[in-house]
Amino acid sequence: EKILSVDLSSNGCANPNYKIQLASGKAVMLRVYQRDPSAMHRESGIHQLIHNVLPVANIYHTDAACSIIPYPYAIMEYREGVL
Repeated sequence: EKILSVDLSSNGCANPNYKIQLASGKAVMLRVYQRDPSAMHRESGIHQLIHNVLPVANIYHTDAACSIIPYPYAIMEYREGVL
């Protein structure tokens, strides 16, 4: 799908988060685990434990192999809100 825009979010405490606006009108969040690459596995595990109990963003894809960029990353549902 075509990407219309990529904006760095100012809400990330340790790792950069990018809001990606797609041509379909849908937005996703790209989270890049630069400071602590192992955090991706911890966050994914926590997500699996709580996703049926709390309203958390869906995780669409993770890459721990660093096959596209030199850091692990996750692509997840973008949800408006306050951190």
